[in-house]
Amino acid sequence: MKKISKKSLLFLGLGLASIAAVTTAIACSGETSDPKKDNQVALTKIIDAIQKVTVTAKSSYENKAKLTEALTASTVKNDKTKFSALLSTVVPWGEAKLADVKVASANATSATDTAVVILNLTYGDGDNLVKGTVDLKVKFTASTTTKTAGDYAKDWYTATVKATTASDALKTKLPSQVSATDDKVALEALFAKP
Repeated sequence: MKKISKKSLLFLGLGLASIAAVTTAIACSGETSDPKKDNQVALTKIIDAIQKVTVTAKSSYENKAKLTEALTASTVKNDKTKFSALLSTVVPWGEAKLADVKVASANATSATDTAVVILNLTYGDGDNLVKGTVDLKVKFTASTTTKTAGDYAKDWYTATVKATTASDALKTKLPSQVSATDDKVALEALFAKP
């Protein structure tokens, strides 16, 4: 064999021998990691990532109470897929499972456009299961109602016809007792534009 191919075989053999030696040393070492401790470390990292995020609700809600009602509904509160469907921002779940969602006490003092819920998370299975909780801030847009022509008509009727003092005063009079002044006051109030 040529000298160059002998050298390349020698270096290749040394590389394989060193990999085998390192692999054997790792396999024979006395230290084995505790799966429960590893799960706790992973869950802690997921919780830290969730705490740093403020997510946004996909739909608009009347107020904070309506949003928390939607987030804590029985069909949503233990299913992270359905919970995530209510949000337009992604929650960094990782491999954690959603066990429960509750209204946080911080919800009372949060901004009017932000709801705070407590997520109860689990990570792992069986004896290696670990649990943790984290507050999740959810921003939302308050829904605004636009008035239709019918709504304006109802408002006008309520404000003018029902609440007109002239018509209340005229209710007890007979038609022959109504003067022209009373009639004029009633008609002016009736046709006043809002």
